[in-house]
Amino acid sequence: MRWWFRIPAFEAGLVSQPLLQSAFDSVNIRNDGEVITDIRNVDDARKMILFLGPRLKVM
Repeated sequence: MRWWFRIPAFEAGLVSQPLLQSAFDSVNIRNDGEVITDIRNVDDARKMILFLGPRLKVM
């Protein structure tokens, strides 16, 4: 499953790209601010939700 999302904290400069990339195996941040990551299993999805919490907006 591929998730595309915007993180307000990332857009505001509060969460860095290296921090996101260290938390997840596959993260790509596009020029328009969309963050793309592949969720391969339930553990990855839980990690994503716990890490981002309410900052996560799934598109």
